[in-house]
Order: sequence, then C-alpha cells, then structure tokens
Amino acid sequence: MPSPAPFCSPDPDAPAASAVPGTPPASAVPVDTTAQDPAQSRTAPVVSDASNTPVRADDPGGPGDPRAPGRRGIGPGGGRLPVLLARIRMPLMWAATLVLLAGYAGVPWWAGAALLVVALAVYLRAGTVRREPRTVLPPVRGRWMALTSPVDGVPSQGSHAYGQTYALGLVAEPGGSARPDIAWRPLSRPPEDFPAFGRPVYAPADGTVVTAHDRRRDHRSRNSWPWLFGAVVENTLRELRGPAGMLGNHLVIDIGGGDHLLLGHLRRGSLEVRRGDAVRAGQLVARCGNSGACTEPQVRVQLMDHRRPLFAAGLPIVWASGWNGRDGGAGLPETWRPVVVEAPESGEVPAGQSADGADYAGEVRRT
Repeated sequence: MPSPAPFCSPDPDAPAASAVPGTPPASAVPVDTTAQDPAQSRTAPVVSDASNTPVRADDPGGPGDPRAPGRRGIGPGGGRLPVLLARIRMPLMWAATLVLLAGYAGVPWWAGAALLVVALAVYLRAGTVRREPRTVLPPVRGRWMALTSPVDGVPSQGSHAYGQTYALGLVAEPGGSARPDIAWRPLSRPPEDFPAFGRPVYAPADGTVVTAHDRRRDHRSRNSWPWLFGAVVENTLRELRGPAGMLGNHLVIDIGGGDHLLLGHLRRGSLEVRRGDAVRAGQLVARCGNSGACTEPQVRVQLMDHRRPLFAAGLPIVWASGWNGRDGGAGLPETWRPVVVEAPESGEVPAGQSADGADYAGEVRRT
C-alpha cells in the first residue's frame, strides 16, 4: 500500500503555542528532509516516537519523552479504579438485569434495584481516567463540526461505556445549508443526503489494525424530532448486539504504549485495511458512513486502553496542529463550532486562520 501524503502545518518553521500543559510545540517535531520530493517542499512529514507524541531531542525525560512516567498506557496518575470499573462496567449491567429478572423467581426486588443503581452509576458517571492527553492527527479533512466533544463535558457521549469517555463525533459542515438540520419532517433521509457520507477517513496515528468490522448496513438518518425521541429505545436494542451494534462498522488501531484508537460509524464496504495491516498516520483507511447508533453520517474517534470497547477505559486525546485552532497548537474543537482541517496535499487552511463562513467564526476552546 503506498505511503500517505504527509500532514503538517503549512509553515513548519513558525513556532506554534501548545494548548496542553506538557505537550511540546509543533516546531519541536523532528523532520526528515533527506529524501523530500521538491514538489512537496512546502510540507514536511510528521515524525513521532513510539507513542506518536512529538519529542524534543534536547529534553530527555521531559513531558515529550515516551520514557517519562504516565506516557505509555494508563500509567501513573491515570488511576487503577477507573480501569477496574471499565472492565466490570458491562458485566455489572448484565448482572443487574439478571437479578431484576430473577425477581420473578422469588429474588427480592430491592436487590436487583440496588444493583441496577450501582451499575447505572458506573455506566454513566463513575470511572473517568485522568491523564495527559495523547496527540494524534485529525481523522478528517475539510470543514467539519463536533456534535459531541470532551471540551464541553466528560463523558462526552453521556456515558463511559465502550471506551467513549473522551469520544469525538464529527459531521461534515460545508455551510450554505448543505447539511440537513433537525426538523419534524421528513422523518428520515437517505445517508446520501448528508455531506459527510462517503468522505475519506484517515488514520490519526501510526499503528497496526487489530479490529476491522465492515458488515453493518448504513441506515437512514434519525435527525427528525420523532426519531430522536425514539432513539433511546432503538439504541437500547442496538446495545444487545454489543459494540458493533453501537459503533457500527469500525476500526481499532493499536498505536503502541497500550493505547488503541477507534474509528466508528464507517461506511459499509469502505474499509481499505484489514486486521493485521500496518497503517501510517494520515493514510486513507475508510469512508464516513451511517452505521450503528448515530443520527446521521458521522465519524467517531476515541482513544482506549484496550482493544475491545466492551472492556475499555476511554483516554483523552488532542489534535496536532494543522487545523484552524485559535493558537495553531494542539487541542480539540468545541461542539457546534465548525473548524477546518487542512488538506495535507495543499495546506489550504493555515493553522490559526478562521474557517470559511461567518457562523461561529472558527471559535474553539482548549482542553
């Protein structure tokens, strides 16, 4: 498989402020210029350490050094309790359901109710991993918007289940009413009506594919008010199918250090890689779809400490520079604020510039 186009800021010599404490500036990323194509002289490939975090050669043992404590896996400061809760979260829900059903066999109802309260607390709120975010590349290019983002609340999806504590849900937002909004009618639309459907999805980091699901159909949208009200029941039924029912077609990439990146809600039949394949940051791996528990075509990206979402704890991430963040440094987009990620071939939107269109003026907040 050919190597992907490099991804970087249009001006690699300009220093960029880091928005995350302990994350080195973009100018600290080492660049390999020994065999660079003159046609691509204005861009430089991203070079990273084993944990895909930029490293300063003159700062051994510092926050950018992969050998520093807490950089690999959960590490010190991440906490053992959140990891334990992640491992038992779904089994606890199953146990609570069984005890409730056992009430028909004479088991006291209060036993099942008490266990269910504990299980719901762990499912929805308990078990947030606190550690330094890991830097990855955005999985999309162009003008997109976050429907859910950990910038505005953790857990970003409303629960910790399936490793989605810090998950991002991204929809294409080209402007000009190209993306259908929520309304009473029509009840649903074909996925082709949405600008995100079929858009390329790129690997956010180097790694190896450990999971590749590609069999779920792309359903019609759920972006009408009646469908949104009924989505709670629908998603409960989807959960009976496990992670594939919720996440739809998805990839899990082992990016080293015990961390795993998940890309979800992908288009059926669009996966460009399979289990065991090595991928490079910025490589085309799939296309955006409308599979799983989503209201419209979108891309889910999340970092986990386990290859299986069913038992994974969600981990924080930030995007590297190369999108129109306020400081041009690492960070994440805020919900309902369109941002523009530059195309790696052209670098069409320099970091720090506003997105096209007057709405929101490219406002973002830092994690």
